[in-house]
Parts: sequence; structure tokens; C-alpha cells
Amino acid sequence: MSGVKAVAFDLGDTLWHFPHPRPAAALARAHLQRLRSVLTARGLDPELASTLRARLIEGWDEWERSADERGGVGPNYIEGTRGVAAELALTRDAAEAIWQCMALGGPFLGRRLFEETHETLAWLRASGFRLAIITNRAHGDERFIEELHAYGLRDPFEAIISSDQVGFRKPHPRIFEAALEALDLNPASVAMVGDRPEADVAGANRLGMPSIWIRKVVPPDRVPTTEDQQPDYTIDELQDLRGLDLFL
Repeated sequence: MSGVKAVAFDLGDTLWHFPHPRPAAALARAHLQRLRSVLTARGLDPELASTLRARLIEGWDEWERSADERGGVGPNYIEGTRGVAAELALTRDAAEAIWQCMALGGPFLGRRLFEETHETLAWLRASGFRLAIITNRAHGDERFIEELHAYGLRDPFEAIISSDQVGFRKPHPRIFEAALEALDLNPASVAMVGDRPEADVAGANRLGMPSIWIRKVVPPDRVPTTEDQQPDYTIDELQDLRGLDLFL
């Protein structure tokens, strides 16, 4: 027996994906409509919506890039939004509502589950394994949990760990430790499944969690490039988990 008692999953390109993403123009329209509503409701100039959106998108990229350069510490999206608001002479107390305008939701964006997701999760649970989610996410609050419910992905998971809620992004050990603490298990008892060697695999390896790289979606920036990114196991489809000795 391997000693593995639980399996932690990444989400994007692991359990779900975007086969037909919503066009950029549609995203812009939705963002602007929501931002104008928030600004108007607070007696602010709705014409600032376009500039505000551009600065938030630029900031979003920069905040995450800076966090990754720090090994996964942060970012604080709300504090970053407060900074953008201050630059545009907007009140800081509107920052949270403004940031939430950028969360359009997976169904709108074109997100779909992989066909084998529910069957594989059901098999793991029936086999006695506990399940967790460890995800790098900018919006991991109640609306995200509601979205998991809508996709049938809330009930199978005992622990749902989102980077924006814990303040650390994969591969930082703290986000993995949060899942281990929620499950009350040691690293060797929890296998990590994800598509990004630099985040999912490297982070798991550093803690001694069995690492499983799913290469179903493999663009050039998602292949192991360093020793700590080498997975313990490699699979092409979720159902390939059934053939790993970890789960026999």
C-alpha cells in the first residue's frame, strides 16, 4: 500500500477547461457594464469605467507576476485595487465592490468540465480516498463556492483552498500546508494532481507530497524544466489515475 489517503486537485486544465473561451469584446462589455453600475451607485463618474478596467487588468497581471517572483507570497488583490482606485481619485472603500466586478464566472467565460471528471472523482471517493482542491485564484470567495456547486464540484471535496483566501500562490508551501491542515494529514498521505509543473508539481515535491502531472493540455510553457518540477507520475487523462500504484 502506498499510504496515500487523499488526493488534492488543481482546477484549470485538470478538472475543467475553456474549450471555447468567450470573445475578448464580450468580456470587456460585461466588465464595463458592471463597473459603471458600481460607480454610479456610489455617486462616482461612470465614464471612468474604461480606464478603471484597463488599470485593473494591468494591475492583476503585475500583482500575480510579483507574487510569483516572491515564490508565491500574495498578492492582496483588494489592496491592489485600493491603490488603483486612489490613482483615479476614487474612494478606497469601493475597492472590494470594484474588484468583484472583474469576476465574471466560469459559465459566462465558457468553462466546461472534462468528461471524465465526475466519474474519476466518484471512483476515488468510492475507493476510500478523501479529496481536496488547491487552486491559484483571484476570486475564491462565496461566489466561487457557488460555482463549484453549479458544476457538481463542491460536495466531493472536504477542503477547498484558494490562493486569494490564504494569501499564498502555488508553489509556496503555505497553500499546500493549508490543505494538509484541513485534512489533518501529513504530506506523504496526500497526492497532488495538476497541469503546471512549476506550480503543482514543484510545490508538492518540496513538501514531500506525491506529485502527478496531467499533461492533457501541454502548451510550451507547461513542461518540466527544472529538477524540482519532475513529477513522480505522469498521466494524460484523469482516468489514468486508476492505473497508478498509489491507488491500488
